[in-house]
Amino acid sequence: MLNRGGSSKAACALRIVQITDVYVLDNFPSLRTLIQEKALELERRCGGQTISMLTGDFLAPCLLSSIDMGVGMMKMLNGTPIDFLTWGNHEDDIPHKEVLKREREYTGVWINTNMKSHESFAKSTCQVEEEVLQVVSFDGSNMRKIGLIGVLSNSPSLYRPGAFGGATIDDPWETMSTYKKKLEQERGCDVVVPLCHLYEPQDERTCREFDFPVILSGHDHHVVDRMVDGTRLLKPGQDGIKAVILDLFWPNASSSSDPVIEYEIVTVADWPPNESLLKVAEESYKVLDPLRRTELAQVPSAYRPLTSVQARGQRVSMGTYLLSRIRDAMNMDMPLGERYVDCALLKGGNIRGGREYKDDEHINLEAGA
Repeated sequence: MLNRGGSSKAACALRIVQITDVYVLDNFPSLRTLIQEKALELERRCGGQTISMLTGDFLAPCLLSSIDMGVGMMKMLNGTPIDFLTWGNHEDDIPHKEVLKREREYTGVWINTNMKSHESFAKSTCQVEEEVLQVVSFDGSNMRKIGLIGVLSNSPSLYRPGAFGGATIDDPWETMSTYKKKLEQERGCDVVVPLCHLYEPQDERTCREFDFPVILSGHDHHVVDRMVDGTRLLKPGQDGIKAVILDLFWPNASSSSDPVIEYEIVTVADWPPNESLLKVAEESYKVLDPLRRTELAQVPSAYRPLTSVQARGQRVSMGTYLLSRIRDAMNMDMPLGERYVDCALLKGGNIRGGREYKDDEHINLEAGA
């Protein structure tokens, strides 16, 4: 990355490490090592700045957060650290009063551009409606501003009545239009990067309606790397298994305000875990030990190998197993050999474990499908 023209002394760059939709603690220790390595690499090359971010869905849904209300997850976010957060729809899955507590515990910057009516916003020490970062070259001749905004889906189907304590979620596209103009015209930003928690078709709309050079998004749980109407759309998928490493690069002061964009999508586990953060994760997970020892069902060999990876995009054996059991349960009172229900349907998003199961592993209270 950053192999294009321009001397290192006159060049300036911002490097963004993005993850999204994280429901486990497992990959944060390796992510910490990755961020440190990539930050040092960029600093040595051109003095550039590196930031990390998570674009929504981290407090829930997961078994650990249903027990500790997100305490362990917030420890990992602060310990990594994740510099920037945005809201996801699942942040409303834990009680509102607990969300307020977790927000107060966060030590980074929480970008909230289209839900400013949330109870936590007015008195927050971490939430902002926009963020402007400034990067400067070694020789001081090249200075650029990057604006960040964070938008959350306002699709009613995602939320229960009174979600987020009754906060109003403003239209994402009206919000992006307003803040793009503000950041470019009033705050002098060379580029605005929207951090979105929207489904891929919604992100495609953003690509078509705006001239953002790149969009960092989440919500779908699968990896996306596409060019749509001149905009690069990037999503790293769920659980911090993958991370987007995005470089915004200006070779010299006379370069266009549009940055050179380079990126890669990497496997986080390729970096060794930070030992101190690994211990924090292990300590947080101890509350689940009794659940791990409680077996609920043995999975027949017919469903092996058992996997729930990419359940939204393909048939998976875990989905087949669960739906078969649901069908059979609904036919329990029927005479032998007869059926009232022939098949059962379940949204792929409900099979969210994203796991490859060991051959001898069965279903326990801790295991996420």
